[in-house]
Amino acid sequence: MMQHIIELDHQTEKNLSEVAMYAHKSKDDILLAVIQSYLLQQAKRNDLEQFLKPYKVKLKDYKFDRDTANER
Repeated sequence: MMQHIIELDHQTEKNLSEVAMYAHKSKDDILLAVIQSYLLQQAKRNDLEQFLKPYKVKLKDYKFDRDTANER
């Protein structure tokens, strides 16, 4: 099991305590929900990036000429 330490500043700790109190949950439960939500968002983002990878277009040396475009 992996363990990480999350250090919060005083104000953030206070805010987290207030959120936990109003939600009738522990600070650990609130943090766990936030971390799980973040990890789910990251997984979705990574899935989307992998899906779009074959369609990636490199525009590094691309130059747009307005006059040529207007002629078309």
